[in-house]
Amino acid sequence: MAICSSEFLDVADYLMVEKPNEEIYYRSALSRAYYSLYHEALQRADEMNLPVVAAAGSGDHKRLVSRYKSAGKKRLRTIGQMLDNVRAVRANVDYSMSYMYTQNDAVKDIQTCRSIISALSAIKVVQTSC
Repeated sequence: MAICSSEFLDVADYLMVEKPNEEIYYRSALSRAYYSLYHEALQRADEMNLPVVAAAGSGDHKRLVSRYKSAGKKRLRTIGQMLDNVRAVRANVDYSMSYMYTQNDAVKDIQTCRSIISALSAIKVVQTSC
């Protein structure tokens, strides 16, 4: 059964509401919100035919960021920078156990994910036919 990118955000919301006051759930909630954003951004990049930018040593996430940052439109470059910022926070939250991550941090970062998803949704994609 396939899922939608928005379902990751639903899980983030669930973790924030049902599991309050525990840092591990804040970390997990951001991770789920980020993956909602990642999959939405990837789908939109493909729909807009943003070219894949080859960068040595870059993983899928940084390559996606590069697709937006190298776009001709300032709006897309801004989305790329915002996506990269959230990617970096998510990586820190996932991999740095000594980094303290609070409920306020999670609320702010999840809202940032929502804002970027909204900005992506507002972009009109013109489909061309052969």
